[in-house]
Amino acid sequence: TVPEMVARPGSPRSGVPVAELDGQEIDVVYVGSCTGGNLKDIEVFLGALGREKVKIPTYLQLNALSERIEAEKKGYIKLLEEAGVTVLDSGCGDCCNLGFGIAEEGQSLASNTNRNYENRMGPADVYLVDSKRAGLIAREGKISA
Repeated sequence: TVPEMVARPGSPRSGVPVAELDGQEIDVVYVGSCTGGNLKDIEVFLGALGREKVKIPTYLQLNALSERIEAEKKGYIKLLEEAGVTVLDSGCGDCCNLGFGIAEEGQSLASNTNRNYENRMGPADVYLVDSKRAGLIAREGKISA
């Protein structure tokens, strides 16, 4: 049995079981990019979030305008905004440090993107998680086993 994994900052290859990071404080959550911003990711994220409000700044960026339009039709954008999630314009952006910058130096960020190399998303320490874990972290403000 393979336990749920989280990649520590610096490389997607630095995965450890989530239990090893239990209690790790997270400052910001980013859900999106070409790999983590499709409708299924949003559904999984919302399922983990439940009807809770986010505890920490949380940003979501759907990977295409067509996905955004579908998310609006299904009422997901409204649910995200009611939960306190900042929904960014669709497209390429913060996962490769092309957006407005969502985390600052010294902060820890959890993201469902596919890369967490140093400075890829700016100066923050980036933990890679799945969409469900991203929702749980947004709700709790930390990684919990």
